[in-house]
Parts: sequence; C-alpha cells; structure tokens
Amino acid sequence: MFGYLLLSLIFFGRGICPPHFFTRISAGARNHDPSLIMWALEWWPYALSHRIDPFLCRIIWAPSGVNLAWVTSMPLLALCAWPLTRALGPIGTFNVLSITAPALAGWSAFLLARQLTGRWWPSMLAGYIFGFSPYMLSHLLGQLLLLYVFPIPLAVLLALLFVEERLAQKYFIPLTAVLLVAMFGVSLEIFAITTVFGAIALAIAYYTAGSDTYRRGVRRILMPLGASYGLAMIVAAPYLYYLFAFGFPRGSIASPKAFSCDLLNFLLPTPTNLLGANNILEHVSSRFPIPPEADAYVALPLAAIAFSYLRSRWDTRIGRVLGLFLGVTLVCALGPRLHVAGYMLFGMPWALFDHLPLLRSALPGRFMLFAFLALALSAALWTADDARSRAARMTGAAAVVIFMLPNPTARFWSKPADTPAFFSSGLYRKYLAKDETVVILPYGPLGNSMLWQAESGMYFRMAEGHTGPTVIDDFQRWPIVDAFHFRKAIPGPGPQLKAFLAAHNVGAVIVADPDQGNWWKPIVSTLGVQPIRAGGVLLYRIAPTELAPYKNTHALDWQIAFNRARFEQLLVAAERYVASGRNLASLTPFRAETLGLLPANWSLGKGVYNRNGLWLGPWRGGKVGVGVVGSYDAVKPIINAYGPLALRVYFPYPKRLVGPPKGNPFMRKLVMVFDRQGLARAARMAAEARAGARAESALRLPANS
Repeated sequence: MFGYLLLSLIFFGRGICPPHFFTRISAGARNHDPSLIMWALEWWPYALSHRIDPFLCRIIWAPSGVNLAWVTSMPLLALCAWPLTRALGPIGTFNVLSITAPALAGWSAFLLARQLTGRWWPSMLAGYIFGFSPYMLSHLLGQLLLLYVFPIPLAVLLALLFVEERLAQKYFIPLTAVLLVAMFGVSLEIFAITTVFGAIALAIAYYTAGSDTYRRGVRRILMPLGASYGLAMIVAAPYLYYLFAFGFPRGSIASPKAFSCDLLNFLLPTPTNLLGANNILEHVSSRFPIPPEADAYVALPLAAIAFSYLRSRWDTRIGRVLGLFLGVTLVCALGPRLHVAGYMLFGMPWALFDHLPLLRSALPGRFMLFAFLALALSAALWTADDARSRAARMTGAAAVVIFMLPNPTARFWSKPADTPAFFSSGLYRKYLAKDETVVILPYGPLGNSMLWQAESGMYFRMAEGHTGPTVIDDFQRWPIVDAFHFRKAIPGPGPQLKAFLAAHNVGAVIVADPDQGNWWKPIVSTLGVQPIRAGGVLLYRIAPTELAPYKNTHALDWQIAFNRARFEQLLVAAERYVASGRNLASLTPFRAETLGLLPANWSLGKGVYNRNGLWLGPWRGGKVGVGVVGSYDAVKPIINAYGPLALRVYFPYPKRLVGPPKGNPFMRKLVMVFDRQGLARAARMAAEARAGARAESALRLPANS
C-alpha cells in the first residue's frame, strides 16, 4: 500500500505539493468535473449537520432544485471524508482522495493476485497494472468517483475464497455486503456495471468448470451472494427511495456511442501515458470518442504477456475464465457501434443492451476497468510461473512498467483552482445576503461556481449548477440558459435575461472572468446597471422593480418568441442569399453570417446544421431547408404560420410531421423545406412580422404571456 502511495505521489502529486496544495486541484485542465466533486464533499456534511434533506437539494438550480440520487454526488465517500473536509476544505480533501485512489486500487489488486499466485513481486506488478492503468489515468483528470474501485478486486477475492471453501458463509455475506454498499455509495454506475460483469464472470466460471465439484461451488455462491445484495439494498434503502420515488431520467443519461472505446486506442496511448504525450500520437488520439476518457490502451508488453499466459494455460480453469472474460469485456467496451480512428462504423454486440433500463446508460469505455483487472491477474500468473527463466520474467515485468508510465509532466495532472478573492476572502458576505440566489458567469459546467459555493460554506444559492449530464428541464426550457452554456448571441437578450432572473428570484449576476473575453457583455449590459468591481469579479445588482414586469411570464413564452425570431431571420437570410444569385450548394448558417445576412455569433460550426440549433442549407431539387431546435409547443406557432407555405415539414427531424408528434417532443429539430416561390412568400411574411419592431422590442414581453 505505501509503495503504491509513494508512486502516486511521485506521478501525480508533484503539481499540488506545498505551497500549492490548497490553490491547485489534482485534475486535468480540460473539464470542470472536479468542481462538482468538491461541492459534493462539502454538501453531504453540510446538509446533515443543518438537518436539510441531503437528496433534494435546492441551493443549486434554485428554486426548483435537483434530486441528487441521479447526480454525481458520492454520498458515502463524502461522509467518510467529513473530518478531512472540515480540516482541509474541499480542495485539500479532493487532492488527498485523488492521490490515494490509485494506491488503494493497486493494493486491493495486489491482495487478489497474492491469493492466486502466492508470490510477492508478481502480485506487486498486478497492483501496478490495475492501480495505474489507462482507466485510472484517464479518470484522474477529474472524475474522483470512478477512481474508488478498490472494492472490486476485494469482492473477487471473497468470492474466490468462498468457492474454494476457505471462507465461511457467515463471514462472506456481511463482508460482501459491505463492499457492495461501498460501491453503491460512491458510484451507482460502478455498482451497476460491477454487477453485470460479476454475473458474466460467474457464468463463464460455471460453464468452463472442469469438474462437477467446482460447478457446485459456483452454484453454492449464488444464494449467499443474493443475501449480500439484499443486505446491501436494505442499508441503501434511503438512496433507493429517492432514486425511484421522484421519477427518473428517460433514455440514456449520456450517449453510450460517445463513450465507447476506439479500436485503435487498444494499440495507441493517449497523452495520459508517457508514450502518448507527443504531437503525432496526440493528433490521432484526439479523434477518439471523448478523448479525456480514452482508456483502452493495452501496452504491447502487457498484451504479449497476457497472450502468452492465456495460450499456455488455456487448458486450466483459471486460464479459460480469464481469457473468456477478457475477450467478452473488450468486445463490450467497443460499445454499440464500432469506432476506428474516430469514425463510427457498424453495430456491435453491446447494442443489444441499448434497450434495457439502466444498462442503456452504461458507458462502455469504462468497462476497461474489468479488462485491466483480468490483464493484471494474467501478468501476475505469468510472472509467477517458474517454467520461464527469471531473466525473461523480470524483463517482461520491467517492460510493462515502462510502457505504462504516466505522463511525466507535473502540471498535466493538476490545474489552478482560480478562485476569485471575492469568494476566497469572504467578500461575498459584504455584498450578498445569506441564501440569496445568484447567477455566476461562466455559467454551470463552464466554470467553477460549484466549488466557489462550497468554499463559501453554501452561503448563497445559485440559479445554475454543474450536475453532469443530468437534465434539469426547468432550466433547459429557457433560451438564455442555452446562450450561457454555448456563449452565443440570441435575439432580444435583455428581456430574455430579465425574465429568467425574475422567474428564479435572482438578486445578483456575478461575472467571474471580467477580463477574459467579451461574450457576456452584450447580455449583462442589457440590465442597465453599473457593475460593482470587487475581489476580481463584477457584480450586477438588479432592482426588484426592474424585474417586476416579467414575474408572470413563463419559459414557454420566451421559447416561442426566441424560436420564431430565429426562424424568421433564417427565412429572410435564405431569400436574400438566393435572390443574390449565389451558389445554393454553399448555403449554411456560417456562410450567411459571414455575408452579414445573420447576426454575428449565431453560427457555431460550419455545417448546414450547427450547435446553435440552426438549420439552413440546400435541399435536393434546388429547394431550401430552414429549421430550428425547440420543443413542440415552442415551434408549433411557427408550423402554423409557415407550414402552409412549405413543401414538407419535419418534426422531429427526420420524421415528417403528420399530426402531433409521438414520443418525447422536447428540444427536437424542426425543418421546413421550401421551393423558390414558397421561400419568397415566407420571407415576405417574416419581414412583415418583423417590420413593426426589431427583435429587441418584439421580444420585450411575449404577446401570449
């Protein structure tokens, strides 16, 4: 354990050594996930000590709040680290836990390998492979909850001892239940996929057993294992209640296709690895799905050793179990569609699980956790085999260690906390009332507002949050939130912003990067107030009288106005483009913007459809497609007004609209196809609708509010 901890400190801890321990975060600079994790470390002790419901949290996404049962919040880890958080604060605690996680994972794999091999050094190698695997390295960039996987090898160890009748049932049941509760309380995802791959391992062990005695041992574990799960679920009953009593997400929380392993990643490392930290390989690995989580690299010496062991020991029970389990895991990790160098090809076996509850939200790339455990055990058994020369075994083990060395750059594994003095020095107490609701820019996942709230001791509420992919429908319905998330321009930003602030009882807007970029200025300047500069932030205090006219409006009102203004602007732009005689094949939102036909900063991307939810481009037969993204209720007035002039209407695209749409109509693509005559008539109609008032005044208060 101490050897692995020393390695972890050397590899990952140099960037946060004093005097930077409380000012730098042990995580990569590419995301703000650590902000949520550090917030959770503070939230659970805070909620329990203040007698607040810890699951239904209303200090983020205020005033509606969020159910933390479906959010990355690791309650058990936060409660276990409570004394540490009180002593070191959320940043210090996060750093300690991040450095400790690989050591714990390595130690647990060492114990399992030691049971299998009876040898010290081969087991140390297994612990190194598992604890410092590409899976662990990729998630050390900020996803702490996915690093506390040490219960998994320990659970395998208990199962092995029980099957071999070296552990009594009265000890197996409670000990396994403790490990299951530990997994459940840290990461529901890890608990779920461990259950699935545990079942796969048991099935393989049963059907590859060479004797009825061993099969009986495998069957004998089922009832005690079920009892362990039952006991664990009793302990986790409060969590289960909140998980299902208040509804749960429909469909996948995140896309399994986007989080699948790339076939090329099995051969090529990413920048988290020493060998992958160069321009040539970084150019290739950047094409892998979700590059920060590309964790499938199997070092060549490790692959050779595992292949050598499995081939030579295929006639043994453990050789067949490890070989088949490894093969199944690698295939599943490729996800529902095969990816090669970033290109998505044909379907894969995991696509069968896309339709199963819970499992359809499992992210296949993270299955590599189990592949590296199988590889680690194979390497330990190969190294412990005296049939090979000592020199060969030592050379192979050394090659594995070298090929798996992490990126040596200390700053790669840490980033500045960047907490403005407004929050770190307590200035917020001078300018904000206790429990006042604020909006902080950069908004939600684009900044560290969650961390700053945690560092303030949950002093203020926020009409925002960073809760991973969990959808907060009440906020997604507001166009201004989308503008904050993508830093883009929208029609009528002033009324849109004021309506949002009024609906969420916001008293102040805080800009935490006032000297970095001007994307926010056109939006907050519409508040018409002079900002206060304090502690490195700009604070805009909004008078209640300014927001009073917007109190009784609703998100749908502003969606309708927002979508109609954008659609009509696209119609006018398309007609002007076509009338000028330009090449229709080149028409895109970006092209229209560069020609001054659309407002600046509308086009995010250069395709016909872009990330700003705009569709503008050629359609077969010399026709034009125009569209926006919105809920059905929000685009229905557009369909009613301009649908009769269109040749075809698609919603949700690519389905042709015939009557009210079926399924989930929330935030889907509306595309209308016009011929030249229909486009001209629709554009004239749109221009007339806009003639009475420009976008700003037209959006001041929706007519149907």
